[in-house]
Amino acid sequence: MQRIIKLIKKTLIPVLIIFLIVFFFSIILKEYENKIYDFKVRLFLEKTESQIVFIDIDQKSIDFYNDEFQIPWPWPRSFYAKAIDFFNKSGAKAVFIDLIFSEESIYGEEEDNKLAISMKNFRNVFLPFYFNGNKNKNKNIFIKTKIPDFVSPPIRTGILPPIKTLHLFCKGSGFVSQTQENDGIIRNLNHFISFKGKIAVSLPLSMALNLKPELDLNKIPFSKKGSLKIKFYKEDSFSKYSIDEIIQSQVSLTEGKIPQLKTELFRDKIIFIGSSAPGLLDLRPTPLDPKSPGYLLNAFSLINFLNNDYIYSVHILIQWIIIFILILLLNYFLMASKNYINQIFISILTLLFFILLNFFLFKHNYNFNLLPFIYGVFFTSIFVVYYKYQIEGKEKRFLKKAFQNYLSPVLLTELINNPHKLSIGGEKKQLTVFFSDLAGFTTISEKLPPEEVINLLNTYLERMTYVVLKNKGYLDKFEGDAVMAFWGAPVQSETDAKDALRTGLESIKELKELNKVFSKQGLPELGMRIGINTGDMIVGNIGSANRFEYTVIGDSVNLAARLEGINKQYQTEIICGNITKKLAENAFIFRKLDIVRVKGKEEPTEIFEVIGECGEVKESILKKIQMYDRGFKYYMKGNFVEALQVFKSIKDDPPSKIFTKRCTDLIKNPPEKWDGVI
Repeated sequence: MQRIIKLIKKTLIPVLIIFLIVFFFSIILKEYENKIYDFKVRLFLEKTESQIVFIDIDQKSIDFYNDEFQIPWPWPRSFYAKAIDFFNKSGAKAVFIDLIFSEESIYGEEEDNKLAISMKNFRNVFLPFYFNGNKNKNKNIFIKTKIPDFVSPPIRTGILPPIKTLHLFCKGSGFVSQTQENDGIIRNLNHFISFKGKIAVSLPLSMALNLKPELDLNKIPFSKKGSLKIKFYKEDSFSKYSIDEIIQSQVSLTEGKIPQLKTELFRDKIIFIGSSAPGLLDLRPTPLDPKSPGYLLNAFSLINFLNNDYIYSVHILIQWIIIFILILLLNYFLMASKNYINQIFISILTLLFFILLNFFLFKHNYNFNLLPFIYGVFFTSIFVVYYKYQIEGKEKRFLKKAFQNYLSPVLLTELINNPHKLSIGGEKKQLTVFFSDLAGFTTISEKLPPEEVINLLNTYLERMTYVVLKNKGYLDKFEGDAVMAFWGAPVQSETDAKDALRTGLESIKELKELNKVFSKQGLPELGMRIGINTGDMIVGNIGSANRFEYTVIGDSVNLAARLEGINKQYQTEIICGNITKKLAENAFIFRKLDIVRVKGKEEPTEIFEVIGECGEVKESILKKIQMYDRGFKYYMKGNFVEALQVFKSIKDDPPSKIFTKRCTDLIKNPPEKWDGVI
């Protein structure tokens, strides 16, 4: 239960807080999400195959009729009748006129009749209408198709339809009300409106239902209110002509002349007649252009329906679930990361992955909000940096303070970066332990005043500390003139045994340098005995609740201490155990000194004298060791006479002298059963 509570406090609560912060920022900075959406629209704008042709009521056309015929805007409706007649002769599929003919023509009823006759003859003309606040009579502008059950369209109380004369001959009609978002940009079109219990549809959807009767509204990703994101296309996907070219082409046909535009250009085409002239106030802000002609929005939407080409918005609940999981996983991996470089790398990689994934999905018509993911990565990264600085920073400062006098800077840095390597509760592992003691220090201390003894001891221990830390050891403790150190904890290395042996050899060299100083002061030279052993031992914080130390205990530790003392018997300087020798025999020269049975242990132990590093031992010493090894083999086989002769021949070698005496005694008093163990 406590583990669950700890997990909640350490992980879930921070993740929930970050999630709420991300949610808050996503709400208040929604306009920036829209900017990113617009960027994606422009970035992935593509060309499409389309039957649509734009007929533009542009400024050029308005100026043409004003200058040449003194006909100002608004034009007589017979102009549009001529355009429809031209498309009728061309074999066009349908015509949409993006103008609201809600009032009779200012040029008289005859103009309305001319347009009505052309519409009647063509049979495929679509006109728009508006919804407004006026309570007009219910017109026959509603669809019979059942709308999707999940759509709850907004309600309107009044409409502004085309005049009855024109409406009678519409193939279809639909509203063209456009709703801008908070930033004024049009990205969606609403396609359903409820009016007095009946449903009206948008002009592009009305045309789509007429041109593609099999269109299934349930498979279109409408929102709950009936809106749908517009998928935009490159304008060069469509042919575009000025309306004066169309009208004059029809005039030419009527007069029996060759038209300016060939009728074949419009065969089986869907014609959109709309205005781009600034004075006609039909320019709309879109992701593509702040002044896009309004008819483009309806044309793009119609293509979406005809080609089943939609932008699918992933459900907002699914998006937030994914964001929560992202924050949770990112928090976990950043917390598990051991350094800031890895954390930065993980954060940047995660951010790039979601940006690229977001863009990839949008290219394939799926829209995810991107900013919540960016916020999620950003705030999670900030939290982890802050947490590690506050919590782990304290831990690192504690470790540095606790271990800076016991570890080399390299090992201390490694421990601070990987504090998990320090097992506070203690653990059993293979380590190498080192004991050293001075021979003759008691004699010196009796001849000197106490303050000089302390000064001498401090000088010696300072040098020994330097050697231990230099070779990446952990300085455990001082006991008078004795030094205890170990390798393999809190940071383990493949060279631990070699580093310990090198420490022993360098300690001997340091003592020789100190002896030169002591000699000048009239003091006797000091000797050093060192024991090194590798084996399983327990390492950790050992002691009471109020006082403890990081140290090692176990039989392998005791053996190292015994090996240090055994040096006195063999008159050697450094003795190590069998495992240490095996781990370092490719780098150091050893002499198999003896096989001993340590007090309290049944199993015998091979002990080795550490001679030096390979390549640094004199040839004369190597020959002496070879002779010793030969004598030792005789000795182990019980051939004490042969062994005695070999050991006697080795000059200036204390261990050989010891074995000379031992072989002499064994010849006089032969053992009943010989195993070579002392």
